[in-house]
Amino acid sequence: MTDRDETSHGAATRRRFLRGVRATGTVTALAATGATPVRTALADTDSGADLGDGTWTRRTVDHTVNGNTTERVYYAYLPPSYDASTVVPLVTMLHGCDQDPEGFAVGTEMNELADEETFLAIYPDQTRDANSSECWNWFDDHNQHRGGKEARLIATMTRDAMDRWAVDGDRVYVCGMSAGGAQAVNQAVTYPDLYAAVASHSGLEYDAANDATEAVAAMETGGPDPDVAGERAYEEMVSNGVDRVVPAYVVHGDVDTTVRPVNGEQTARQWLQTNDLADDGADDDSVDATPDTTTTGTSDGGYHYTVERYEDESGDPVVTYVTEDELGHNWSGGDADGPNTDPLGEPVTPRIWSFFERNPQ
Repeated sequence: MTDRDETSHGAATRRRFLRGVRATGTVTALAATGATPVRTALADTDSGADLGDGTWTRRTVDHTVNGNTTERVYYAYLPPSYDASTVVPLVTMLHGCDQDPEGFAVGTEMNELADEETFLAIYPDQTRDANSSECWNWFDDHNQHRGGKEARLIATMTRDAMDRWAVDGDRVYVCGMSAGGAQAVNQAVTYPDLYAAVASHSGLEYDAANDATEAVAAMETGGPDPDVAGERAYEEMVSNGVDRVVPAYVVHGDVDTTVRPVNGEQTARQWLQTNDLADDGADDDSVDATPDTTTTGTSDGGYHYTVERYEDESGDPVVTYVTEDELGHNWSGGDADGPNTDPLGEPVTPRIWSFFERNPQ
């Protein structure tokens, strides 16, 4: 993708995002309902997309908007090796604007990895009624607090999957891209007792914005001081009676003109500050902002990337921050059949899963 193409794409995406946030309604999640399997052979889906060799299942949860309850949908992927007699990990995947669960599954290739590694993946589906561009409303203050609107909706979907299938409660993770990456951060802050670790690709730090205007500004120039955002995230955790380190994997392209690269740096810094406080209750650099290791590499497609790894005093991974020189607002190393992917980038999906594997609760 050329710089001109990326700039044009970024501007168009911001316009769609702004239209979406202007049309945002008020939504709240309540209790879960039953399952509705829609297909068991994934090689032949409605779109012709290859979603893996396992089972793609549609489920619903009750969702209340101003006192009116409707059904909200998520899709679950069960690999062929899934056996209900053995608990397995679960990854909650949050798509970006103008995406849907199927496209996100195809683009990230998370289902194919689930086939190899035996874990479950669920894909909450944002609706045009909630946001006309199908963005998760990460900038809505309600969604930055436990029990509020979409934060509770996504947590409800995660718990519904845990109740329905054999899931290891210590190995439940959340991952997202763009608006989904920002909301994944919100989920990890507001439900750190549910999600063991978080991955944010092309997203933003916690509390980067509190309304539509601030959201568009943050996408362009970044949010508040990440140390302040990190403190707010820690305060949110403590207010809910949870005080634990949440390992974070952050990925951002250096030529992203939709969510500018400063946001990746801020997201990593926010989590370093949050985890410094959560580590021992003090702002004492027990987790500091100096990477313990820095490595560089080149993808098979010729993209140059840098991986900074931050550890706690015991040497356990706390934050990994990946930047990629030639990557725009696309999932790195994804399948070109999915939206917002760049197959030339370093494949990030297996790296995220490896990070999750190392970080159970």
